[in-house]
Amino acid sequence: MFGEVVVLAVRWPDLRHALDQAGSLQGKTLVSLVNPMNETYSELVIGHATSAAETVAQLATGARVVEAFNGIFADTLHSGSIRFGGQVPSVFFCGDDASAKGIVADLIKSIGLEGIDAGI
Repeated sequence: MFGEVVVLAVRWPDLRHALDQAGSLQGKTLVSLVNPMNETYSELVIGHATSAAETVAQLATGARVVEAFNGIFADTLHSGSIRFGGQVPSVFFCGDDASAKGIVADLIKSIGLEGIDAGI
C-alpha cells in the first residue's frame, strides 16, 4: 500500500477483512476511526477491558496506530461547516507512538478542528 498515512474507516465486523486486503502496513501511520459496535450498532462488542485501537494494532502488525475522529459524526465533517456557532469541535486522539500522534494532530489542525491528545 502506498502513502505514509492510511485511514481505516470500516464497520467493526469488516475490520479483519479490510486489514487483510490492505496488505502490509509496516511503518505506516494508521488512523483508525473504527468503533467496536455490533452489526445493529446497539452495543459495544469490546471496550470494557481493551479498546478498538488495541485490537487494530494487534491485527495491523507493525503499523503505528492512532485512534481519532471516531467521536465526531461523518455528517458534521461533510456538512460544509464544521463549526458550531463560533465553537470549533474537538477531536480526541490517542496512540502509543509520539511521531504518529504528531502527524495525526497536524491533520486534525489542517482541517480546522482542535486536536486533544487523550494519551495512550
